[in-house]
Amino acid sequence: MGVGKTTFSEKFSSYAKLGFAHAHHAHFIFLFFLFYLFQIRMRRTHTLYISSKYRNSGTPSNYVISLPQILDADPNMELCRISLKNFTTYNSWFIVKEGANTIRINNNPFVVPEGNYTYQRLVKTIEGIFQDTTVQWIQEQNKVRFSFPVSRNLKFDDLGTTLGFTPNQVYSGSSITSPFPMLPYNDPHLLIHLNNVSPMAEHLVLSNHTGELRVSNILAKVLINASPFQLITHQQILESDGIITGDETLNSLEFLITDSDGKEFVDLPNHEMVLTIEYMDVKDFDAEDMIEELK
Repeated sequence: MGVGKTTFSEKFSSYAKLGFAHAHHAHFIFLFFLFYLFQIRMRRTHTLYISSKYRNSGTPSNYVISLPQILDADPNMELCRISLKNFTTYNSWFIVKEGANTIRINNNPFVVPEGNYTYQRLVKTIEGIFQDTTVQWIQEQNKVRFSFPVSRNLKFDDLGTTLGFTPNQVYSGSSITSPFPMLPYNDPHLLIHLNNVSPMAEHLVLSNHTGELRVSNILAKVLINASPFQLITHQQILESDGIITGDETLNSLEFLITDSDGKEFVDLPNHEMVLTIEYMDVKDFDAEDMIEELK
């Protein structure tokens, strides 16, 4: 112990000695001890390590994990808070959005569907749109090559940047390779939802669309803070983050991971996360304080 610091046991011992020396202080000592125990009511907390690789069913973006043991709450005394402590995955996908998803061949427009793509899936999707066209990802250069049976003109909207071409510039030839490496356009966030947990009416979050408070089963918003193929690492900061539920029993968790528009990240790679499941006294939960913190 550092100089000048006094532990609770030392303080209590000194009060006890004083109390036994002065009998009329005994009642004070007893009440003081009860007050201390009341202040340190223990909460039941479970820490879960989850790897989507070992899911019971589904895909890395929509899956079910069975818990190693059934968790029960006392419906009259306890609420359950489920919080994400950390999340890691690799940034190895593309996101194609409306307004930046058109390719023109000889001035005929072809639209690449919105969605999330790995390098391989993106070029295969583009190849499937055209007839008599081969689209290849040159992995060692991270570039794209279009091959036609005859010379053609090729033009892109802002999707060109993603594929390594200059938007609105016309490229001609029977074999056209992007002059620049592919550059993904990423949504800034992932949203992690818990689909089989019923949030309490008091569990409110700020809508990323309207700015209004609403009930939500969003467990966390993860910032995509890594460049392509690098590791995304997220750590939760606020203790109040997470989902508050009055569900009496938990035997599995159903995760859905989307972009900020609610579209499933279909090409999300396997990932790892750590959750805490905390059972707390109903009296510890204050909805008004949580709303003020969110504001």
